[in-house]
Amino acid sequence: FIMFGKVFNFFKYHGFPIGKKRYISIPSSILSNTKYSIACVRGIFNTDGSIYSRYSKKYDNHAKHYILMNIEIKMTNKYIIYQIKSILDSLMIKTNNIRKNKESYVLKITHQFHIKKFMDIIQPSNKYHVERYLNRCR
Repeated sequence: FIMFGKVFNFFKYHGFPIGKKRYISIPSSILSNTKYSIACVRGIFNTDGSIYSRYSKKYDNHAKHYILMNIEIKMTNKYIIYQIKSILDSLMIKTNNIRKNKESYVLKITHQFHIKKFMDIIQPSNKYHVERYLNRCR
């Protein structure tokens, strides 16, 4: 319980709201600090992100080869997804335009150079994401 109190106080100190969080955003104290911004994106990607292969079929008579990667973050919170895009832009990680998909917003990175840059800078700690990325890089 002592550790929970320290974690609770950390988030409270940095401006995270207490109670129900239907319309929240990333606090300015996080956005103004590059180290915290990267950690914030890492945490969100670890829980709400995915990395997957997409096929490279360009023409009808070409075979499908799953050689390209996609990074995707999907959330119902519009404000946070736009803040994530802004953080990634500031890190010079190019993203696609945010799309609304039913009740959620989707942010994708499809350019392979920027996927590598995302993985190098953000350094996700979700074992599943890291393994998928490393398996693709072999």
